[in-house]
Amino acid sequence: MGESRATGEDSPLTILASAGIEMFDEDAIENWPKSVDEPELVAFLAPWCEVCLAAAPAFAALPGKLDGRAPLRAVDTDRHPQAAERMNVRSVPVLVLFARGREIARRTEMAAAEDLKGFVERALKDVPPPEVKKKEPGKDGPKDGKAGEKRADVKKDELKKDDGAAETDASGAAGTEQG
Repeated sequence: MGESRATGEDSPLTILASAGIEMFDEDAIENWPKSVDEPELVAFLAPWCEVCLAAAPAFAALPGKLDGRAPLRAVDTDRHPQAAERMNVRSVPVLVLFARGREIARRTEMAAAEDLKGFVERALKDVPPPEVKKKEPGKDGPKDGKAGEKRADVKKDELKKDDGAAETDASGAAGTEQG
């Protein structure tokens, strides 16, 4: 792969940057991809690559087609060869979907933005859901301060439903009369 016309203002990286796509810097690459929890797309490109130049408009259009479900970042493989090597990128352009610190899917051939959107949507189905952290009781109740109040206006036998389960208030605690 040698030098070509795809430099300067016509660089694929310039096209992505002008579309608001974030470029990786040294600090971001240091902890990446282990720091990636939510799905993230990464385009590996080189400024001299004519195929990358042809793919750049489709890559730039992709975030808008995905409604924020997988933001796109770009890696200049000439400036950050260690990132390309770590991710086993042997040629460019490459589009990789990461989540939970690992690679989920990879696309090496050029395609239209709609085709790339389909690729990403199919791959997102394989992304495990985030771990749900259990809320501590009383920590995330309503802001009006009524979460822990007892329902004095309701009699104990009215709190039972037909299925025998007790009705719960907004905090999840079973409502009972204090006597």
